[in-house]
Amino acid sequence: MPPKLHMDSEFCYINYYLMLDLKTLVGSHFIFGLEGTSASDKTLSFIEDFQPAGFILMGPNCESPEQVFDLTMSLQKVSSRPLLICVDQEGGRVKRLKSPFLQFPEASQLGQKNSPKLVFEASLALGSELRSVGINLDCAPVCDVLTNPKNEVIGNRAYGSDIPVVEALASAMTRGLQKAHVLACAKHFPGHGDTFVDSHVDLPCVSTSLETLENREFLPFKKCIKSGVASIMTAHLICEGLDKKYPATLSCDTLHLLNQSLRFNGLIISDDMNMGALSKNYAEEEAVVRAVLAGIDQLLYCDFDHTHHENVFEILLKAGEKDENLQERLHTSAQKLKNKIEEFNLNLMPHKNEWQKIIGCEAHTKIEETLSF
Repeated sequence: MPPKLHMDSEFCYINYYLMLDLKTLVGSHFIFGLEGTSASDKTLSFIEDFQPAGFILMGPNCESPEQVFDLTMSLQKVSSRPLLICVDQEGGRVKRLKSPFLQFPEASQLGQKNSPKLVFEASLALGSELRSVGINLDCAPVCDVLTNPKNEVIGNRAYGSDIPVVEALASAMTRGLQKAHVLACAKHFPGHGDTFVDSHVDLPCVSTSLETLENREFLPFKKCIKSGVASIMTAHLICEGLDKKYPATLSCDTLHLLNQSLRFNGLIISDDMNMGALSKNYAEEEAVVRAVLAGIDQLLYCDFDHTHHENVFEILLKAGEKDENLQERLHTSAQKLKNKIEEFNLNLMPHKNEWQKIIGCEAHTKIEETLSF
């Protein structure tokens, strides 16, 4: 069951969106990494000064349920509005939270089992654990269809190459997480399953036609959209069937298609903007501004260097001061973020000791055992 939530008396929830000045709008466009297992004075001051949309927790940020709870609550208490607290908890080789949190096997194993009911129940359990320690967005499910068996960057992170299986299990994970009031994030649009190059290192390019995309790569995303997925993460890859010049994260044509043809009106989140696919091929000034103009609502920077974070903030702020179209995009994204904060009751915080009743409980242990068979 989802954890009991409450309005923390120490959590000052000011109506952030009554203060839609440009600096506020720019801040609400970023999700950043942070250093350590507790919030430093520098991080707390950074939140007060720049008011980012949220933070992503990486492995070094996560030691135990109690520590994660204390970290997330300390971040929330200095913010003028509820923060997105994100984590990559796909399962298998991509997981930031170790035991006693519920552990998923590789997605490929779940694809072989092909039980949407089990994936839904496990995702609901995982979502309740995440929310009980203050995490409210999981960068999952992976919607990539593994069409290239030599694709090591996705590989066993995908449910497989059988499109109906990928559709069903991605939808099940989406619905399970979100029933626990955790935003799901379907990734990596428009599909990373047919690549050779690792976008962490350099820029992949695939020649897949639009017709093939519509009949293969798009289908799991469309299923998740029908299931109400709150957010979608873009891939840093050039898909020639959509845009021969720019990768999806920077492509107006690609993100317009996601909004219009696929009718997605949730948050569009970039993959890590520090990845080699972008950093080796585009100046940071170009990548930041072009991504937002293309339709990215949340720019993800997983590094923990707040000086760097201030720099990308200033890039977007200065560009926004000169460009009315960019200002309009910032307003649109801020409204979308506000909608998700309200829809998922992100102003409500978990009780301090609620996680003790949820994480590692008998019901979740049985689910984990079933997942492993």
